[in-house]
Amino acid sequence: MQSSLREKGSAVSRVMQIIEAVSKAERPLSPADLAIFLHIPKPSIHRLLNQLEEDGFVQTTLRGLIIPGIRMHGVAWGVLHSERPVVSPYPRALKWFITIAFNLTGHCS
Repeated sequence: MQSSLREKGSAVSRVMQIIEAVSKAERPLSPADLAIFLHIPKPSIHRLLNQLEEDGFVQTTLRGLIIPGIRMHGVAWGVLHSERPVVSPYPRALKWFITIAFNLTGHCS
């Protein structure tokens, strides 16, 4: 049972894929676009989109297209204006690069 869930993708994983696709889209997407792009069955897309819309993460336009909702905007705002430091996977490499760059340009003694 668990292996079939992993193959299909969990509901949380699918919701995050939908949120990511809607947030990165250059234009509003239809539920069919999302189903094709994310390889999620149409009934599942509609069920998940209905829940996301009820929770305010997405909105449906008059043409039936999906756009970010007020809560998705709130999440984006919170991430962009957070005072938490961004953890880089390359802190040593970056420090080494900056040290070498300054030594080569003569700005560091």
